[in-house]
Amino acid sequence: MNNKTNYISFWLSQAVSELGSMMTSYALIILVYQQSRSVMQVSAHFFHICTEGGDKLFYRRICGSA
Repeated sequence: MNNKTNYISFWLSQAVSELGSMMTSYALIILVYQQSRSVMQVSAHFFHICTEGGDKLFYRRICGSA
């Protein structure tokens, strides 16, 4: 039973970490637009997230690679 509790604790901590990473990436997209007022800059940043940060399931689905 202790292993199950450890697994659930680990899973929840990873889920919170992933959520924080996605929120940061989303906030960066908003920040880039507010600073540059350029859709081209936002798309370049988003493309970077899709290619370099491709381990994020959320962005892989949006970018069409999963």
